[in-house]
Amino acid sequence: MAEIDYNNLKTPLSEAVAAQPSPVYLIFGEEMLVKEAFQAVLTALLPEGTQSLNCEIFDGGETDLFQVVERANTYSLMPGKKVVAVTDARLFLSVQDRARRVQKAREAAEARDDQAGARHLLAAMAMAGLTWDDLSGKDRQRSAKLLGVEGEDAQWLDHLVEYGREHHLEAPQDRGEEAVLQAAMEKGFPEGNHLLITTEQVDRRKRLYAVIREVGTVVDCAVPTGERWADRQAQEALLRKRAASILEAAGKTLDSDAFSSLVEMIGFDLRSFSGSLEKLIDYTGSQTRICSDDIFAVLQRSKKDPIFEFTNALTDRDLDGALFFLDSLLSGGVLEHPLQLLGAMVNQLRKLIVLKGFVESPEGRIWQPSMNFNAFKSRVLPALQAYDERLLDDLERWRSLAEPVQDSAAPVSKKKGASKKHKTDLRAVPNPKNPYPIFMMMQKSERFTLPELVGALKEAARADERIKTGGGDPRMILERAVFALCR
Repeated sequence: MAEIDYNNLKTPLSEAVAAQPSPVYLIFGEEMLVKEAFQAVLTALLPEGTQSLNCEIFDGGETDLFQVVERANTYSLMPGKKVVAVTDARLFLSVQDRARRVQKAREAAEARDDQAGARHLLAAMAMAGLTWDDLSGKDRQRSAKLLGVEGEDAQWLDHLVEYGREHHLEAPQDRGEEAVLQAAMEKGFPEGNHLLITTEQVDRRKRLYAVIREVGTVVDCAVPTGERWADRQAQEALLRKRAASILEAAGKTLDSDAFSSLVEMIGFDLRSFSGSLEKLIDYTGSQTRICSDDIFAVLQRSKKDPIFEFTNALTDRDLDGALFFLDSLLSGGVLEHPLQLLGAMVNQLRKLIVLKGFVESPEGRIWQPSMNFNAFKSRVLPALQAYDERLLDDLERWRSLAEPVQDSAAPVSKKKGASKKHKTDLRAVPNPKNPYPIFMMMQKSERFTLPELVGALKEAARADERIKTGGGDPRMILERAVFALCR
């Protein structure tokens, strides 16, 4: 019937539902928006006084769909419409969702929400084909590794496993439920019966999604979660809309600088953002304007910084910024091990060394730090690609020199692909179709000399050895490596 973008509705969702109700509703996307949309649809179908009698809600992580289909095909004992709802359904889960489910389980465990944590963990376990026994028996270490959980990081996992076993929670097995649900929707439910389904993500390629869209209504509550400029713009627009709604109800305003400070403190987390605004409203009392000082007085920074913020500060030679993001990433539970940060640092150093080698080569004479991007793309990019070819030729020659001399009487090996050049990620132009990041890195390379970069790489190698052998506090070791590059 329709697909609705919940973030850009011109009229309230409840009015659209009341005007033309659908037999099936699929609501997916950002958790808080999904719950709001679900409540709007439910209220439009059933007045609040009848919801307790005419609505049955099932947990998608614990209920099989055979039961849901049966209830959706059963007439209500009470007069009026009947709603059967499945929350957090596992209809569209895929292998790519496993890591995200594990992360949500961990966050819920750390927030002491064991029920939600066990539900997310069960979903991840189902995708990996694991049971509670797998995560508590002799194969525990191997099974936990399948979920991406190892070492000391597994304490929260053990807690959720114990909770799940104590409460006899089990993930329903796939017994062709999806096909049964699809057939039931195509056949149609009794008049006045409605099925509501909520989930986090959908796969639009699935036939089930096409059937739901054909016979019912899809409510899209998804928000881009990436770090691209367009994603950030969409996130900021939603946060501004949410802030305006909350502030208007409280009769307050928020300074532009204060909004920026709030986003920097919280990041894109709609639930935390809304809760933080409520705290600020209570804190400011009769004061109608909320400013940055109020934010710094009330809130603590909880934003989870992406690792590229750290690498950007490194390549900008911004010591304060690099140390700040190093502390944020190590303290915020974003990284599983400090070596991930060191690996990111080494990756940037290697890129800078390759580009610096180009600048100091005969091909690099064409580069001028003051040139614009168009000039770089037309004049420097081809020279960079030629430099790559020469570097690959040198690597191939060095590799052949390092190989042992072959006995002339021995048969010559003709391995597939033997004629191809030596493979390496040490390329000045890893992706010619995306030259702008190379242009930016070329400009950043001007902040360093080649000896400085080589010295920083040596310090990173020493840091790697010390962390792996337990030669000190990893944070202090990383800080020393950062100083070597940025000072």
